[in-house]
Amino acid sequence: MIELVDLIDEHGPEIEYDLIRCGLRLRDFPSKRLTWGDLKTVIVQCQARTESALWRKLHPDEWMWDMTPSLLATLIDEMRYLGYMYQLAHGVKGIKPPKPIPRPGVSDTDAETIGKEPLPMDEMAEWLGGPFAALNN
Repeated sequence: MIELVDLIDEHGPEIEYDLIRCGLRLRDFPSKRLTWGDLKTVIVQCQARTESALWRKLHPDEWMWDMTPSLLATLIDEMRYLGYMYQLAHGVKGIKPPKPIPRPGVSDTDAETIGKEPLPMDEMAEWLGGPFAALNN
């Protein structure tokens, strides 16, 4: 109960806005019809929904990155990389691979590079193992 009161103290306007969208008001709690448990349930659900004001307040860098923007960024990254590969295939020199669109929670240093040169197919098949090992025979 104390953590619920602290959350209301800290994020009252956002919680009030989310309650209004549900047809409720903070002043309606507690009552015979709406208990503190009901309020907690609504607030917990608001914390998990990207369209809620509370979620946007708690996740200021991520709130715009739900499924649709993430998929669009992936699509754009893939199209840019496809263009890069097309240019390479047609002999364009001195071009660098495109950088992916920045996403919240992902840094440029998250990618792991192993080695500097491409592996020969037999070494790659051995490294991958499993069904790929048959490619080596």
